[in-house]
Amino acid sequence: MWKELRRFSIRTLRDFGFGKQMSQERMMEEELKDLLDGLNETLRQEGNIVKMENFFVVSVLNIVWSMVAGVRFSHKDNKLKKFVRDIADTVKQVAGGGNLMMAFPLLNTLLNYIPGRLQHRFRTLAKIQKYFQDILTERRKEGLYKTNQ
Repeated sequence: MWKELRRFSIRTLRDFGFGKQMSQERMMEEELKDLLDGLNETLRQEGNIVKMENFFVVSVLNIVWSMVAGVRFSHKDNKLKKFVRDIADTVKQVAGGGNLMMAFPLLNTLLNYIPGRLQHRFRTLAKIQKYFQDILTERRKEGLYKTNQ
């Protein structure tokens, strides 16, 4: 059974470009070029100090997303930047308190009943879901994805 699963996984990954050294290198070189162009532009606009928070996120997303869906995002896409901020906000909310919440799980349950905390989490998750839905709608209009799904 595991041999069949392994064979299927390797075949599927190769279909997405894994193991094809030239396509992976070309994709990463293109992304690195865009990253360095963005860094140089930021240095010209903002001076010698660059805030690196979320600076590499678009590049990582582009590499993963291009392997999965064959699509890249622009580093200047404001919707994408807002999406990344929403994801970071959600992670901070979920991980908020970190070790304390893990040590006392009941505390996390009680904090969910504080007005606004849970609603804010749901609003943020709804924004993330809408972002993905907008991407799917846009790609379907372009004929890249099936419409009957």
